[in-house]
Amino acid sequence: KQQPLECPVCHTRVILPDEGVDGLRSNIFGRLGKGVGDLNGPAGVAVDKDGNIAVVEKFNKRVQVFDAHRGHSLKCFRVEGEDPLGLAVDSDGRFVVTSFGKNCGVRRYTPEGELLNFYKPDSMEDPRGAAVLQDGRMVAADVNRHSCLLLRHDGSHIRDIGR
Repeated sequence: KQQPLECPVCHTRVILPDEGVDGLRSNIFGRLGKGVGDLNGPAGVAVDKDGNIAVVEKFNKRVQVFDAHRGHSLKCFRVEGEDPLGLAVDSDGRFVVTSFGKNCGVRRYTPEGELLNFYKPDSMEDPRGAAVLQDGRMVAADVNRHSCLLLRHDGSHIRDIGR
């Protein structure tokens, strides 16, 4: 029996279907490429409040949202930053994306994919993973600092976790 995937932020549970759309047993979606439904460098994944699977792609520099039951691409949008890697979805359906390299930081996008905010606290060096707490505070894993940064709604640094 398959175990459901659960989003650690909003606790949405998703069970992927055993049968693919073509009747073959498959829970795999996406293939290498640049088009809709294609993936290139999938780096981060999150589940939105509707149970859809969002993927941030390092090389296509975008977020793509897939229907969890059929694997169809529902929408995609471009993201800023040199190397987008981390992805989270807050309780309002906004996407939080971390990127490292030139112009690294945390960016928040509307559910439609429009850039809302860019955060780069002075203490941030190399953010990778992302999460959003139930109260809206954000967490970014920072590889160079060997810790996670807890951030307020406005992106300001509250404290380091694990340091």
